[in-house]
Amino acid sequence: MKELSVLVGLSGGVDSAVAALLLKKQGYRVIGAFMKNFSETKNKLTGECHWVEDKKDAEKIAAKLQIPLITLDFENEYKRDVIDPMFRAYAQGLTPNPDTNCNRYIKFPLLWKEAKKRGIDLIATGHYAKIKNTKNGFELWQANDKEKDQTYFLHKISQSDLQHTLFPIGDYTKAEVRAIAKKKQATCI
Repeated sequence: MKELSVLVGLSGGVDSAVAALLLKKQGYRVIGAFMKNFSETKNKLTGECHWVEDKKDAEKIAAKLQIPLITLDFENEYKRDVIDPMFRAYAQGLTPNPDTNCNRYIKFPLLWKEAKKRGIDLIATGHYAKIKNTKNGFELWQANDKEKDQTYFLHKISQSDLQHTLFPIGDYTKAEVRAIAKKKQATCI
């Protein structure tokens, strides 16, 4: 039986780190993907763009988990499909949520496109949500941690996105995710 591979969006934060760890423990061949979407904000102390710091964190996590990490530059697509429409909506008096459009147009379809290009079977992120395969197709379900549930930000992703996506931390609370990360840090694999 072929070992399934999964491309995990690795942001440098605890949620995506634990998602990658859980998938590795489940026997997947895990590849991390850091997505550079926006580079116009800088840390006031270091002067570095925030994405540079986040990438360094993702690199440390990938090294600790002993998984490869690739960097994907989606900044042009993010500006075109998320930032520009957001400002047009503001000009019309609307209050859009850019996270929903990022997930719909950038994160899930472009991560999947990259996975297919590399022969990777699935994608995953550290979102607090669940996917269930029902008689009606793939459905987005709330995470166990109702306070951290992120289905609102994911409601625009398509059936085709859901069918090859995993949300490994959807069955966990934030406290449990932090405990897993703390334990992992203490054992260093």
